[in-house]
Amino acid sequence: MRALLLVLLILALAGGPASGAAPPGRRVELRADDVTLRQGGAVVEARGRVRVTDGRNRMTADHAVYTIRPRRLVLSGHVVITIPQGTLTAASATAVLAPGAGVETIDASGQVTLRSQQRVVRAARLTYGVSARAVTADGGVEVAIPPDIMGRGQTLLMKGGEAATLQGNARVQTKDGYVEGDRIDFSERAQVAFVRGNVTGVFQDTRITSGAATFYSRERRAVFRDGVRAARPGRTIQAQSLTIFLQDRRIVAEGETTIRVEDEAPRP
Repeated sequence: MRALLLVLLILALAGGPASGAAPPGRRVELRADDVTLRQGGAVVEARGRVRVTDGRNRMTADHAVYTIRPRRLVLSGHVVITIPQGTLTAASATAVLAPGAGVETIDASGQVTLRSQQRVVRAARLTYGVSARAVTADGGVEVAIPPDIMGRGQTLLMKGGEAATLQGNARVQTKDGYVEGDRIDFSERAQVAFVRGNVTGVFQDTRITSGAATFYSRERRAVFRDGVRAARPGRTIQAQSLTIFLQDRRIVAEGETTIRVEDEAPRP
């Protein structure tokens, strides 16, 4: 009886007998401890150790509801979605399957983690347009990019899997230090961050504030502009533009520059 039910589910998820033989790669198989067909087989509900696969993509959860005509799969409880582009884990997710093989979009919530070879994204809520490689996320967003770049913010917009925008207490950090501001536009390919609004940079014993900054991670260089003020032990620098070279700990100020040197307090 269970084997027969599984065969019926395969036919239903592939589009039903009326659609003819399913083309290779389009067959979807669902397995679970308990499965119920509703609305004349148009809706499939599964509970307990749910496994859904089409040969290339695999999804597991505690509970699933699949509506066949819109190819919409609602998953809840220990959700894991594995596709060629990476792996997503969450408390719940809704996946829309593409007309052919594959996953079109994923909407996930609850401690979401999206892993790929290029990066790891964590957030409270995340939407992933798979074919467009577009990610939107909000709620405690973290982005880890090898080898040592970490981005943080309240919201994330990523297009084409390469350009990303972080907003809301946004920060990009490496082993050298960090730069934060209201908004960060980051080029993953060039590993360059453009920071705007209430900018603060902290690198070892130097703290810099400005209106805008550009952080070149590969070159280990940061350029600050617009109302720059840098503070180091014993002195402060005000300038129109300031570049800090992190490898040799060198600072170059440009434009009208003021340096204030403070005498160290005498030791008792």
